[in-house]
Amino acid sequence: MRAKATPTPRPNYPGSATFQGTPAVTAAWQIRPAVSGDAEKILNVSDEATAWLVEHGMSEQWGAESPSSEPVFVARVSSWISDGEAVVAIGTSGEVHGYAVTGAFPPPYMDPIVAERAVEDAYYVYTVATRMRPESRGAGRSLLMWALEQARALGVTYLRLDCWAENALLRAYYQNLGFEECETYVDEGWSGAVMQLRV
Repeated sequence: MRAKATPTPRPNYPGSATFQGTPAVTAAWQIRPAVSGDAEKILNVSDEATAWLVEHGMSEQWGAESPSSEPVFVARVSSWISDGEAVVAIGTSGEVHGYAVTGAFPPPYMDPIVAERAVEDAYYVYTVATRMRPESRGAGRSLLMWALEQARALGVTYLRLDCWAENALLRAYYQNLGFEECETYVDEGWSGAVMQLRV
């Protein structure tokens, strides 16, 4: 079993750096491991992102209810933090603008056949979410850049993530960063697309 990369703080992560040759915004982000005090902030980010999806007709992606109102999700956030799987993006004002959850194995909800094909030689982004505000622009890209560095540190070939297959905007966003679709799956009627970026 491949060991998981240990999250490392990245002070003043440059949002002006490039990701697969695509310029990012000119902002600095600190990416650091989430701590227990970040749980409520992660829930707030999740609520804001979910509300934006609902407002734009994409409630099927995460559902229509605020994640913070769901005990299972609240417990999941605590588990992410205690297991060392979550990192947060901190802006210059010290506010949490986004978070990511990563690991070395395919997520448990992924189709078993897809997971079996995808399990080797990859690092996974399970979740990435940001506040839907102008001042948060670039936080998601910086979180993905951080995950890319973790994949390189492990010496794997791919960085992989999955998203709702029917969200064309999100898929295009990842494709613009260099990700390519490699698999699809269906989980209880929810269509997922697995995308990967060669490290």
